[in-house]
Amino acid sequence: MKFKIGTDLPAGTYKLTAKEGANSYYEVNDDLTSNHIVTNSVSFVNEYVTVEDGQYLQLQNCAYEPSSVSATKLLMIDGKVHRYCRNTTNETVEQSIESFRGF
Repeated sequence: MKFKIGTDLPAGTYKLTAKEGANSYYEVNDDLTSNHIVTNSVSFVNEYVTVEDGQYLQLQNCAYEPSSVSATKLLMIDGKVHRYCRNTTNETVEQSIESFRGF
């Protein structure tokens, strides 16, 4: 699935949930031809992606829903991956990711 942000989906942050037993993939591009990848990821866990009007969001093997979380950052601390992000009230939220399969 490929969506044009601002036309097919509103700008904002989306929670992406991998389909069971499959690794999901998302890609954000500045144009329809996919010549300039802004960000992308392959994952077995939930991902959060923030997209802006005019960008394109491509999804494979995942469901999506609007989210109040934004600005995700992943850090490896003592062998565990931690996700740091900000919610809509600008509070920092930390989530430990138990089943992360590498950077």
